[in-house]
Amino acid sequence: MATESFYQDMVIDTREAAERLEALLEEGSTFIPSDLEINFNDPEIIRRFGENYQ
Repeated sequence: MATESFYQDMVIDTREAAERLEALLEEGSTFIPSDLEINFNDPEIIRRFGENYQ
């Protein structure tokens, strides 16, 4: 369960920026901010996370 959320303004002021956004949405990628810090303290979540991302 999420314990916090974030909102950031997205500036799309050029044709290239719009094309990059469109490509990102078509890929189905997930944006993860570089300053995101995640702390897990539940052993079950850690185990399941390890199983999914090996």
